[in-house]
Amino acid sequence: MPRRWLRDEQTEIAVRRILETVSKTFVERGAFRTGMREIAGAAGCSRGTVYRYFPNREALRAEWLVRVVVSLLTLPGESAGAERDLVRRFVAPGLLAAGRE
Repeated sequence: MPRRWLRDEQTEIAVRRILETVSKTFVERGAFRTGMREIAGAAGCSRGTVYRYFPNREALRAEWLVRVVVSLLTLPGESAGAERDLVRRFVAPGLLAAGRE
């Protein structure tokens, strides 16, 4: 029996791990000097895996920025859902539509 019911959870884990790596590599190398190869290497996966979740560097940067801004806007104990939707409307419109939502 296929395990499709875990797909969303596995996707979120992979995306979270990649974005945590992005935060570290952006601090070390700079957001515009960090390539997909460096991100993949630091995350312990292939570039193909990174591209599976993010169609390009701009989409990756945009999603990272959305998560950073949402974390700054969300108070402890609050849901981040409404803030995430608001931030997505203003951060790189169109880029996130090409990737995963």
